[in-house]
Amino acid sequence: MSLSSARRTPRTLGLAVALGLVSSALAVAGVTASSPAASADTSTSDLHIASYNIEINKPIDQFREGVDFIKSVSDVAGLQEAGGAPRRKYLDGDHTWRIYHPPSYPQIPIIWNPRVYEMVSAHQVKLSDAAQIEDRHGGLMPWKAGFAGVVRLRQLSTGYVFSLINVHLVRGAVNRGRPRSNAPRTYRVYKQQVSALKAAVADERSHGLPVYVTGDFNVGYAADRQVQLNNLPYSRMTSLDEVANWKGKKLNDYGTHIDTSCSRGRSHCGAYIDQIWAPAVASTSTVYIHQVHSDHYPIMSTYPIPVAAGYRPPTGTIGFSNDVTEREWNKPWQTRDNPMVFHLVGDMSHGFADVSVTNGTGVEGRDFTVDTSSLYDDDPTNNQVVVNTIPNTTPEPDKTFTLTLVNPFNTTITQATATGTITNDD
Repeated sequence: MSLSSARRTPRTLGLAVALGLVSSALAVAGVTASSPAASADTSTSDLHIASYNIEINKPIDQFREGVDFIKSVSDVAGLQEAGGAPRRKYLDGDHTWRIYHPPSYPQIPIIWNPRVYEMVSAHQVKLSDAAQIEDRHGGLMPWKAGFAGVVRLRQLSTGYVFSLINVHLVRGAVNRGRPRSNAPRTYRVYKQQVSALKAAVADERSHGLPVYVTGDFNVGYAADRQVQLNNLPYSRMTSLDEVANWKGKKLNDYGTHIDTSCSRGRSHCGAYIDQIWAPAVASTSTVYIHQVHSDHYPIMSTYPIPVAAGYRPPTGTIGFSNDVTEREWNKPWQTRDNPMVFHLVGDMSHGFADVSVTNGTGVEGRDFTVDTSSLYDDDPTNNQVVVNTIPNTTPEPDKTFTLTLVNPFNTTITQATATGTITNDD
């Protein structure tokens, strides 16, 4: 196993399955998939999938460093413990990547590079009900219902469509591959989660999709493989012919979780509780032991897939549909209730563009603010730019500004500009 901590420039990635079969099965399931050209494969592409639990108690600077690193070595990743407001603000603020937060469990977002993948769909699945479980002091504590995020992605360079499921299973249920004797309630939740995860994988596969699962499983891979209890991840996942990324790799004492209570004489110890399950054996699996931003190490695995000769990714269209005129309000609540909404139209399921603001007689930050967040969320059917005027009571002439679509990627701009006019009524 490589233990490199070297950075790399993100590149196009992917994994192996019959692409035409996937596309036809998706069509039956109501998922639009583009079929690659039916010609011989001429090359391969690598899918780089990462997983990283960045401990919630770490400061935001360490979280940023951890996220930046995982983006430098992968094109799609599952994160855990990433739902706090400052963390979410940092993740959502990077418009060069896309993100899906499961609504009921935003701590486990899935992130991907939109120049490598486009989202087909996203949803959450419930893994466990709310319950009372054992705490670390022998008492009981409430545990919220558990969920997993599911994102279906299409690789732009190949047309390969797959599902990525991201999980963070309950801690404290298993030790060395067996149930903890002092945590029966926690183990019941854990069993429910693993069973529901198996059902989610099976459901995605029933739609003709190859499935990858990232996450913190809170069970060591080596012990789970050795004991093979029916209710634990190794048994459940291998029964679906899913393969752990650690299969066939040389495992060492580092693991993926940084354990500070090593036995005498061992400076490093830890279990491989962070795992990636896939339809095929990983060609490489890396634990980045020199990246310490958490009590976990980041991990990344690669999977080669064929690239069909002649395949061209579908392209989209995007354009403004309207200019907007709005009065200059003098109360904040009036502005909030009467935003200027610039609608975008076209086939925005493929490609994307950014928005540039050009000041006219109005000045951004003094007369108005611009919100482009809907261009970067997981709903391409409702893209719009929202402008809020900044209240004042000073008599002034009308103010104008221009919005312009720029930096198109895999899309054609149909109407590049829209004009906003703020009419003064003081």
